[in-house]
Amino acid sequence: MSLIDYFRNKTAIVTGGANGLGFSLAQKLSELDCCTLILDKDKSACESINVIHMKKNKRLRAREVNVVDSNDVSKSIREFYDEQGKIDILINNAGIAHIDEVLDLELKIWKNIIDVNLWGVINCTTHVYPIMVEQGFGQIINISSLSGLLTDPGSTAYATAKAAVINLSLSMRAEAKFYNVGVSTVCPGYLSTDIYVRTLSSKVDTPRFFEALHKYSKPFSVEKASILILKAIKKNKAMLVLPASAKWELFLSRIIPGFMNKQDNELMNLIRKYKRK
Repeated sequence: MSLIDYFRNKTAIVTGGANGLGFSLAQKLSELDCCTLILDKDKSACESINVIHMKKNKRLRAREVNVVDSNDVSKSIREFYDEQGKIDILINNAGIAHIDEVLDLELKIWKNIIDVNLWGVINCTTHVYPIMVEQGFGQIINISSLSGLLTDPGSTAYATAKAAVINLSLSMRAEAKFYNVGVSTVCPGYLSTDIYVRTLSSKVDTPRFFEALHKYSKPFSVEKASILILKAIKKNKAMLVLPASAKWELFLSRIIPGFMNKQDNELMNLIRKYKRK
């Protein structure tokens, strides 16, 4: 079965879909004749999507929603369900990145990172999952990160939340299959997405840090990543790690003790080099 045959006439909600990977996924879903709703807190981006894309693609729309606000999430999901009569797919993609040593993380920063990256997933899942159980079908795809599977010094809070998303997904998958609902997690490595431009930090000069990081590794195309994710959704895969270099890195880390030590040291040296005084 082709992607167009699989996604045609389905409905989907994509959180954090106004930019980057989320937008790429939402746009491709709508092009595959899947009625797609973007939930994103970026008001101007949502307005732009509705003005530009609704004219040429009535299968794509956006709504300003903060995934941390459970009431706002509930209202948006219920209205979409009442309008469409079903929800086939939920892609929990909304997230924020933050670079700082744990020593420089205040509790309010920890809370913000956990709220968006973990509680955002929990909020949306909690409101969509009962609908899927009642209708007898559906798929929930949680976008985690390679950081949730490997050490990621300087992004410990982010990695903590993403690791939780992975375990949430795999454990919930074991439950949800009894209701004909699929739950999957996606763990991307380094992608060419603007999440890095929007990365927060209290101490690190992030533009200079990422400029230096780019010299070490080449980011993987968001467009290619989106296609791989859609194919994984069609197959109802439990976990997708991408790109191939990320799979290889994960494999080596599992069989070679200390494999990540050199990379971790290089990363910490970069963070300290570009740490503001």
